[in-house]
Amino acid sequence: MIFKINNKSLPLVNRYSAILLVFPAKAGDGILKVLIKFMNYVSRVFALIICFAFFASANLSAVAQTSSKFSFTGIIMDQSGGAISGASVTLREKNTGIERETNTNANGQVIFDNLTSGDYKISVNSSGFSTTVNELVINQDLSKEIVLQAGTITEKITVTATRTESSLLDTAVPVTIIDSKA
Repeated sequence: MIFKINNKSLPLVNRYSAILLVFPAKAGDGILKVLIKFMNYVSRVFALIICFAFFASANLSAVAQTSSKFSFTGIIMDQSGGAISGASVTLREKNTGIERETNTNANGQVIFDNLTSGDYKISVNSSGFSTTVNELVINQDLSKEIVLQAGTITEKITVTATRTESSLLDTAVPVTIIDSKA
């Protein structure tokens, strides 16, 4: 393959020879000087590619870190404002059906972290209170007080018994003899 520069024909030894012709080289420059210039160019291009990759990945991780993750903090209390500890709280995302369940702490507080934006249903259940269900729209960090209404305590007691048959002839009967001569 022949390459022409300033009406001079230059044979190209391999595919890298054309790249070497891009760099300004004087007539007295040796191949070593041209190679050094070439390596400087390659290292600059490589450094530029590395910087671009680094900043692109840093930007993606920043976007991932700022993706919409929110928290919900609830205070569960009775009608008089007292905290209800140990209440069972279930948070269900409507779109996915994913449920998360936990219990309130000693202060009646419950926290759900790492929530995505969306519609949720929260259900609170505690002994002696009616189950309360609320709808939530989470698109930022949210705090809410939930008041449970006193309920009736209902317990089911099941009694089971079995009947066994026995013959009166096989059953021992105590006999008392009364003396009539007295």
